[in-house]
Amino acid sequence: MTVQDKSTRAAPGWYWWAAMLASSLAMGIGAVVISVHLTNTSLRQLCSIVVTMDDDYRSEPPSTPTGERLAGSLAELRRELGCLAPQ
Repeated sequence: MTVQDKSTRAAPGWYWWAAMLASSLAMGIGAVVISVHLTNTSLRQLCSIVVTMDDDYRSEPPSTPTGERLAGSLAELRRELGCLAPQ
């Protein structure tokens, strides 16, 4: 049995490159899917907090200037996030 010299060793075949491309694409797509899922989950959790606080401020309006600013900011945040009332 002879040892091949590095200069005569064949380059990887097309299947090796195809496998590398496929695995890279799968990892990239998987990362995007996981990121989108986690972002949506975080947004739902944030919306539940914002809706609860905004509903409380709407049912009993604040009596201080700071409370009024907070109520206005929560209402604006609720609109920007597109948060709906809890079902």
